[in-house]
Amino acid sequence: MTSGTPNDPGEAGRRVRLVEEARRGSPDALGRLLELFRPDVLGFVRADRAGQPSRAGGADLVEQTLLAAGQGLGHFEGTTDTELAAWLRAVFDRTAAASGEPDAGTGAAPGEQAEAVERAVARLPEAYRQVIDLHNRRHLTFAEIAPVVGRSPEAVRRLWARAVEKLQRELGLS
Repeated sequence: MTSGTPNDPGEAGRRVRLVEEARRGSPDALGRLLELFRPDVLGFVRADRAGQPSRAGGADLVEQTLLAAGQGLGHFEGTTDTELAAWLRAVFDRTAAASGEPDAGTGAAPGEQAEAVERAVARLPEAYRQVIDLHNRRHLTFAEIAPVVGRSPEAVRRLWARAVEKLQRELGLS
């Protein structure tokens, strides 16, 4: 994430601790966390609009993404800053798609973006497709997925993280 240096374990740990505090209901932690997210989301907007004519609404998209992140924080099950960054990017992508914004690198409209994601998911190994379906589409927790796939919740979380990384590579997002 852009706040602090990428290899700064203190900054990364701080964000993860704030997530835990916010999950426990601390409005102060949630506010601080969202302010730490702001530069990252702004970076997503700038990267997505690179080389495109300037359009109004970037600030709105940042605010919508931060609102969605705050509301959806309970769905974040990761434990690392890298997972937090990937989750925040996914929140941004969903928010941009819902607002009708073109896709980041491709300029694809939301319908085209959904089709590209479906094609990329179809190319993933079966175990990756299954965990993405159960977690991202059916909204099951890693603990709920574990007995379905015969793995521990932690192994499911790691499998999901690898699946997301592979999907991002397939889509040219990393």
